Amino acid sequence: MEKNLEFTMTESLANGLKNRFFFEMTEDFKKFGTFGIESQDIPKKRTQFQSFIDKAKTHYSDFQILSYEGGSNRKPYLAFELLTIDPQREFNTWNEKCVYGSSVIFNLNPFIPNSFYSTYNIGEHAIARVFFRSKSIVKDNLIEVKSLFEEVRFIPLWAAFWGILFFTSNAKIFIGNSYPVIPSPNGLFLAEINSESKRIEIRTFLDLESLSPAQLDVRNSLLEIGRIFQNSPLSFWGPIVQLNIDRPSVIVKLIAAMLLQNNSIECLKDVLFSRATELPLRIELKRLFDLEISSQAQGVNTLLFEELEKKGIRKFMMEFA
Repeated sequence: MEKNLEFTMTESLANGLKNRFFFEMTEDFKKFGTFGIESQDIPKKRTQFQSFIDKAKTHYSDFQILSYEGGSNRKPYLAFELLTIDPQREFNTWNEKCVYGSSVIFNLNPFIPNSFYSTYNIGEHAIARVFFRSKSIVKDNLIEVKSLFEEVRFIPLWAAFWGILFFTSNAKIFIGNSYPVIPSPNGLFLAEINSESKRIEIRTFLDLESLSPAQLDVRNSLLEIGRIFQNSPLSFWGPIVQLNIDRPSVIVKLIAAMLLQNNSIECLKDVLFSRATELPLRIELKRLFDLEISSQAQGVNTLLFEELEKKGIRKFMMEFA
């Protein structure tokens, strides 16, 4: 953390902070490893679960974007979403340095630790723009490079949602013509879809003052929905599906239903397909998007939302186990 009595953010300083962020992440990766579990920490019986959960949350507190306790009382799991540096894959497909999302999931009964790469990466340009544009990194004239974590907490959820929507669609036209957007407390991330890696690549960041009216409307709507589902199985979609320990597809359906009913749905389509310059193509993309969202939202009714509000995410999800 740096003290700066006469603080003025410049692009040069933002790039310096970005470089320091990568340096700190690399050093943390070397020291921290993946699990950091001692044999004596492994829970041997149900009464030791909570002690392990408390220790794990403390252990990951400086590195996690978010965490979630899920599963049934009989088969619980604990999930953490981290940002990590992969020395073997230092660059994304745009030849930028990047950080990867990484999910660490502990099955507690039986105890099995798991680690997976997530559905997204964040390029260095986007990180530098957050430092340059976001006011959240400066508090009482102190600059904390890991304050970037606050801006990226909605990325796991929305990267998973857009990934499911576009990568699993039979309409391959979405790939290369759709540009996902992800909200943050102080702006909007703009992303690309990578068909080879099957990842959402976060390319840049716009602060609130730089957003168009349509982008601001979309950001506000996605942020409102995201606050409900941020800490849910969907934020850990890929790993949870591979482990078959929860049903994140349920959250996809709920989000699709909320988008379908949202007043900003037309603005969302305009933003998602803004770079499709040919009018017929843009019209077709919007039509197919309507079909995809409607298909995902099938079977969702007000009773489901009432149950969610009454029970909370985890107890609600137990009904679909």
